[in-house]
Amino acid sequence: MGKIRLTSGLLTLSTAGVMLLTSACGGGGGSSSSGADTKTPPVASATTASPVHADNGVATKSPKAILAAVGKSLKHATTVHVHGNIPMGGKVGRFDLHIGTNKAQGTMSTPVRTSLVPIEIIAVHGKNYVKSRQLWKAVGGPTAAQLIGDRWGILPANGSASFKSFTTLKGMANSLLKPSGKLSRGAKRTLKGQPTIALKDSDGSIMYVATTGEPVVVRLVPPPSQAKPNEYLDFTEWNAPFTVTTPANAIDFSKLKH
Repeated sequence: MGKIRLTSGLLTLSTAGVMLLTSACGGGGGSSSSGADTKTPPVASATTASPVHADNGVATKSPKAILAAVGKSLKHATTVHVHGNIPMGGKVGRFDLHIGTNKAQGTMSTPVRTSLVPIEIIAVHGKNYVKSRQLWKAVGGPTAAQLIGDRWGILPANGSASFKSFTTLKGMANSLLKPSGKLSRGAKRTLKGQPTIALKDSDGSIMYVATTGEPVVVRLVPPPSQAKPNEYLDFTEWNAPFTVTTPANAIDFSKLKH
């Protein structure tokens, strides 16, 4: 439970980047997609109000019932902001993404060989856009970085399927609701003013669930064998609206000539 499959998706991105940039540096041309703005569109400011909510009863439920309650809340959710530090390939990566039912926008780190590089991501209308001069340089060298520069690239469909686990609420829910072993109920804990109950997996990971208001996920902590105490993901701004604009002049990597 609780392992949003970030690593597999990011490694897929890195592998795809190597292949695509090899084609690009070999003289391939790209096509453009239409859009309104080449800059990263601003995310609407969404500071969730903190009204006094009644106890939702999950703190006294069985672990299985708590997970079911989380699943129900995820089913009706529209957006969430997931952010924090997470272990990636022996290093600490930053994850900061606004996720909706069919859209996402934000930044994260991706492991490339022995280092982490920052990337920007937009997922909208079924397409995944990536921008990172550092990534192009890391996987394709200076020529690739100069060729693509600060333009957005559209990942081929067959190279971005795993992105759905962290760019759509449904994909995220599918990952969160699958425990790796036996679940147990842990102690109550207040996180940034929100009362929670710990739902522990046998692998050591912990999902903190809100015990007032909707039983949403508040924090996800990886197993202690994989992460340090300050490495976890927070889930905030549930159901707060945000807007994503399709990047203009994006390079469609699937149309590059080999």
